[in-house]
This record gives sequence, structure tokens and C-alpha cells, in this order.
Amino acid sequence: MITSFAQIGNIDFLEGGIADGTKLFEAYLSPWANAFGASLNGGWYNTAKPHKLGGFDVTFSVSTTIVPASAKSFDLTKMESKFEKLSLASGTGTEAPTIAGENKDGPTLEYVEDFLGNPITIASFKTPPGSNWGAIPLPMFQAGLGLPLGTEL
Repeated sequence: MITSFAQIGNIDFLEGGIADGTKLFEAYLSPWANAFGASLNGGWYNTAKPHKLGGFDVTFSVSTTIVPASAKSFDLTKMESKFEKLSLASGTGTEAPTIAGENKDGPTLEYVEDFLGNPITIASFKTPPGSNWGAIPLPMFQAGLGLPLGTEL
């Protein structure tokens, strides 16, 4: 069954501040961004011979990139030292799914502030689930039109 996500249901990534939210968001989305870039790199493969004047071709293709297993989750303990205000809640695990990972919630993160010498948890949230989409399809449209002097557009 194919599941689609229109959006993450809320903006929990920002609970601990924009800087920490940006780091989490980048780690979460990086597999699809990398796969998209790889797909863009692999789709232009028509002949190099230019068309005659007025000659044309139209090509539609789909390039698919598989997300490697190593990019389906990320280790929050490796990121924790980079966070300004977030910390990993104890007993919740350390591996969070990326957008290409399993469709299950990840570990809990906490936003803790010091209040009169005592740590106070301001907010806590689970990292979002993955989509279970381990392959990224990229449809491509390509057209060529022959111009004078052996050139084409």
C-alpha cells in the first residue's frame, strides 16, 4: 500500500527553537534531497547528433533512485552535541527515522530550560515517522528542435 504525506501534522521540529529545528529537519529530509539530486543527474541521455532544421523529438521518462538502508535513519546521539536547547529523553531510543525510513515515531526529544537552578522541561515531542518510501521517482520531460547551422534548442 502506498501512503502519502501532505505535511507533517504539526511543527514539533520547532519546539526547541529554529536552529535546532533546522538541524533536525535537514537530517530528516536529506535522503530525499540526495535522491532527487541523483535522479536529476541521470536522466539526460538522448543522442548528441543535432536534428535537421525543423526536426524535433519529445521524450518523457522517469528516473528512480533507491535510498540506501544507511539513509533511512539517523542517530540522535551524534546530533545531540550540536543542539542548542534540545536533548534526547532518556529511555526512548536513539535512532530516528528519516523521511525515507519506517513509518513509526522516533525517539522523544525534550526542550529543557534552567529555572532558578532547576531544569524544567518546557516541551517534549517525538521525532516524526518515516514514509516507507525507499525509492524516489522523478518524471522528466525533454524536447529538442533543430535550428539552422547544425544547432538545436
